[in-house]
Amino acid sequence: MGRSAALTEPAAFAMPAPHTAAVQMHCESWMSLAFWGMWHVGSVGSSGIEVGKGRAPSFRRSSIWWVVRFAFRDSISAVMPEAAALARLEARQLAFIENLTRYADRRAALAGNALRQLGLDPGSMVAAARTAQGGPFERVSTSRDGSLDPRFERMALSLARMSTLEDGLNGVPQFMPADMRMISSGFGYRSDPFNGHAAMHAGLDFRGPVGAPIHAAAKGRVTFVGTKTGYGKVVEISHGNGMMTRYAHMSAWRARVGQAVAAGDVIGQIGNTGRSTGPHLHFEVRIHDRAVNPRPFLESAPHVLEEARADLPQRAVAQSGQVRG
Repeated sequence: MGRSAALTEPAAFAMPAPHTAAVQMHCESWMSLAFWGMWHVGSVGSSGIEVGKGRAPSFRRSSIWWVVRFAFRDSISAVMPEAAALARLEARQLAFIENLTRYADRRAALAGNALRQLGLDPGSMVAAARTAQGGPFERVSTSRDGSLDPRFERMALSLARMSTLEDGLNGVPQFMPADMRMISSGFGYRSDPFNGHAAMHAGLDFRGPVGAPIHAAAKGRVTFVGTKTGYGKVVEISHGNGMMTRYAHMSAWRARVGQAVAAGDVIGQIGNTGRSTGPHLHFEVRIHDRAVNPRPFLESAPHVLEEARADLPQRAVAQSGQVRG
């Protein structure tokens, strides 16, 4: 071919100073840099290197490929010492991203299974989390060309799903608002205590002395403190995903609108206000303003949540807002 097979560094492969923009190419492994260099050198043949063709190299000759690979690796390391360290850093970062994604998927699966055991739909919670959102579109990218590495996008989606389902799980009624042994009326149809006619009772009644504490059934935020017809003095707490708990017939409030509460926090006192025949707490659970039976949540949730959280780090459990009774 008339050319020496000696491997010499071509001018086209000369590197700029380490502190210039070339150093920022840490998302490129030295293997990619070697391939880039070989593109400019030309093609690798059986008898040496053919310079200046501007074609992608052939990798049919594995022995030549390994020679060129190590030659360019050493050349890159000599010209830009940071390249090897940056490549190792990138590899650690990508390994962290993949491990975090798998961890988030595992936690989301645990939360989703627990919600299904309680008769709730995880899919609807994830869909509801995307409502009431907006703002200008600002593209996120990991490359100079504006593209996003799919591993980063996958991680973001996994973390968002995990957060939504765990928030939903933490908002499930799980703490007895009053002494369960004192339930005086269940959920469903009953004879009205005032007129004897058939009526729908949308919650549970807990008999108790005036002034006995009333506890928040789950983590949430107080959305209403005041009086309502038939209910007397009321506190309402939103737990996210359309779930709300209502506490009625109070003698006194111990909460304010906007207050964040944890499961077990005292929010009021048992009373006899509103349409009531004696001191008790009327407790409701509503999902998208539809009354559901609170008893399955209160009886099953503590055990289901304990199983779901058994695999989580203690920090995550502490941040869940659960207070054990």
